[in-house]
Amino acid sequence: MPGFEDWSGRTFKQINLNNTVWKEADLVNARFSGRIDGLVINDIEVAPLIGAEMDRRFPERRKLRPQSHDDAADAWAVIESLWSASKERAGSADEAVLQTRPEEDEFSWCESFRHLIFVTDAWVSKNALGVEDWHPWGMPPSFWPPPDGVDVSATPSWSDVVDAREGRMALVRKHLETIDLNCLRVVLGEEWAHNWYANRDLDRLT
Repeated sequence: MPGFEDWSGRTFKQINLNNTVWKEADLVNARFSGRIDGLVINDIEVAPLIGAEMDRRFPERRKLRPQSHDDAADAWAVIESLWSASKERAGSADEAVLQTRPEEDEFSWCESFRHLIFVTDAWVSKNALGVEDWHPWGMPPSFWPPPDGVDVSATPSWSDVVDAREGRMALVRKHLETIDLNCLRVVLGEEWAHNWYANRDLDRLT
């Protein structure tokens, strides 16, 4: 289009667009992922619409925002159910598929659940309980340098990941009544999102 700077077909990763303004922009067939908060398109704030649609598609998400410790057990039961279903699904998949990244810069199935081990270590052990106990197979996000003892290049089998994750989930279960709710909500959100990502990506690979 005359007068336009053409960025079509490009991929932008790990860029900060906070407080930017885009005018007369073409967003046809554009795809966004990441933290979206306060985004306004044509005078409509988008994030609440995304949240409402996700809750409509996945009603269990509504339980993952506990307002008291009385709600924590119900919230964690949702995660336990999702985890159980994911373990069962992985039991019928080839190990090679579980170790394959859908894209070079995306987690494999195993890495997604290794990331959830890291989430537990960061938000429950460290932030909520004040204990640094990093599992060596934890997988931090790409923007977070691995803590001492964490080996992101490790390639544990799926059964090894299951064993490690079971231990971390038992830790959360044990402390549900005392974990700071803000930390717990972060963990619940990460648990749901990365379980969803893993299953979505496995659909693409099988």
